[in-house]
Amino acid sequence: MMNTRSLPQEIGSIMMIEKAVKTIKRYNMISEGDVIVIGVSGGADSVSLLHLLIALSGSLNISITAAHLNHMLRGDEANRDERFVRKLCKSLNIPLITEKIDCEKTAKQSKLGIEECARNLRYKLFERAAEKFGAQKIATAHTANDNFETVLLNITRGAALKGVGGIPPVRGNIIRPIIECSRDEVLKYCDDNKLSYVTDSSNLCNDYSRNRIRNKVIPELLSINSGAVFAALRLSRLAGEDEVFLSSLSDELYSKAKIGDNEFDTKVLLSAKKPIRSRTFIKVVKDSTGENHGSEEMINAIDSVLIHGGKVQIAKNLFVERKEKKLMFYGEKQYETLSEIAIPNIEFSVNTGKYIIKSKSVCTSRINDLLTKDFIDCDTISGKLMLRGRKQGDKITLYNRNVTKTLKKLFSEEKIDVYLRNSIPVLADNNGVVWVMGFGVNAKNAVTENSANVIKIEGENI
Repeated sequence: MMNTRSLPQEIGSIMMIEKAVKTIKRYNMISEGDVIVIGVSGGADSVSLLHLLIALSGSLNISITAAHLNHMLRGDEANRDERFVRKLCKSLNIPLITEKIDCEKTAKQSKLGIEECARNLRYKLFERAAEKFGAQKIATAHTANDNFETVLLNITRGAALKGVGGIPPVRGNIIRPIIECSRDEVLKYCDDNKLSYVTDSSNLCNDYSRNRIRNKVIPELLSINSGAVFAALRLSRLAGEDEVFLSSLSDELYSKAKIGDNEFDTKVLLSAKKPIRSRTFIKVVKDSTGENHGSEEMINAIDSVLIHGGKVQIAKNLFVERKEKKLMFYGEKQYETLSEIAIPNIEFSVNTGKYIIKSKSVCTSRINDLLTKDFIDCDTISGKLMLRGRKQGDKITLYNRNVTKTLKKLFSEEKIDVYLRNSIPVLADNNGVVWVMGFGVNAKNAVTENSANVIKIEGENI
């Protein structure tokens, strides 16, 4: 089917190989001794990539393996593609992994679009293949045309500089050796080397946005500038270089401004230009949510809080707030509530999950300060004791203040986090509050010189 172990001699093939080698070197894609998994769909792009890397395998000292996913989207045609790839790899003695997954069903279950789901499934297969073959790199057959399509799609979606950067030649362990070759060059390479390949009929259908750009928009742009594919490639390369530089400045700002967990020095942030701050905000949001959020609306909202103060929700369960000299990012907290726990005996030890509350009897003759806040006169207790969180209307007269306040007001004055207030242990009897952790005994239950039956309450964080 093809001469695989020696370099092709046709001029078109030589030019494409030279381009690929230049790309591999420019982006340091391959190291000597690498095992590479090639994603092979059976189309012209992936077949040419497979042929090209096999031809270069001797000079680069690399080993080639392959992976193919049958998405089950095109019925017999998809099965035909799988058979073609199997036969091709067998004739070349190339190790191959194939899988068949119902992409349409998976997309519905995961609530993703067909294109996004198919892409996710392919890359997951490539990673499994790399693990099985012990491969260091995964090669995909993206071309300059694919990059042009991606740039145009990103522009229509309002992408920033990173989107104009198009398809990165290298992303982690994924490499794209023919990203600087056009589709015309790929087809010429296949023709020169008499390479058979299959055609995906869905590429001719304009139901998908990418296909409409490929089949309608790009031909019009090529009629204006026949070199538009390579012009877009140059744009992407320059934009990518700029993005790397700006991102490095953003990383520096992130390190300088960070003063705690998701807390940043406002003065340091404001010392940077907005394009740098914006990238720092995107990084913070991704660290907090695990997702890429970078809308102009979100960035402007964060910047407004930084400059003018306030608090704004910027993502699901993620807020940004400025307090004095700090810009803080946090998820909305959940209220913690202490459920009621019956106290059967005067002496007790209770673990609430957050605190340990315990009591012990005390000999009154050994109490030096009869007004100690955590001592209770048991003879003043009405009915059974209950350990619980605060309730609406709870009041206490602190023995050493002679002022009665609701627990709501007391906790507010002491600036206790509102999300913790319902979890603070309260001892209560039939008449109401007896003791509150951190504040002490209610005056009506405090010990006096005449107290004979006394317990001391101790509370500690777990």
